[in-house]
Amino acid sequence: MPFDLDSYRCHSPPATLWKVKHWNSQFKRDELSGDLVAADPTREITTKLRLSFAAQDHFKWENRRPTCFQSTFSCYNHARNWGNGVRWIEIYEIDTTNLSDGVYIFDAKELASRMRIPYKHGENEFIFLHRIPGSAIRSTERNAPAEHVSRVGTTKRIVFVDSDESTEPASVDDITSGMRAVALGE
Repeated sequence: MPFDLDSYRCHSPPATLWKVKHWNSQFKRDELSGDLVAADPTREITTKLRLSFAAQDHFKWENRRPTCFQSTFSCYNHARNWGNGVRWIEIYEIDTTNLSDGVYIFDAKELASRMRIPYKHGENEFIFLHRIPGSAIRSTERNAPAEHVSRVGTTKRIVFVDSDESTEPASVDDITSGMRAVALGE
């Protein structure tokens, strides 16, 4: 029997999903279509084993290899809290009500259960395969300041206090310098 990827997809996703972008996000926005494109947009999922490996890699936060999936959340507050680990984020509001049949969304917890792979995250994560169509992006909350940076490259909790009125996100160098200073006790 041939592999049927369609049998694993979520056919009735929530009408609205939320996608978080931060300085370390792997996906990119296609300038022509406006699509949100996964870091590995060409990985073919042609067998159950390939689906299992791709999902397992995606669910491991410590994995920094390009992934073919993009995480979204059915709860805005969960997305906002998830993005709270970095200083500046963008949150995309995704409308799933008019997606074409070529767009694959999976319920992360259900997929992990069916694949029998570890999954330690919440019940409201949904993952898109390869692309989120730009036409499905209802709105974007830009430069939403998060409260702190936590456990990025170190086990210490790092708190940034932003007292100026700047709307510019912190650079990776600024964050790295701050983490180094805290880790060294400076």
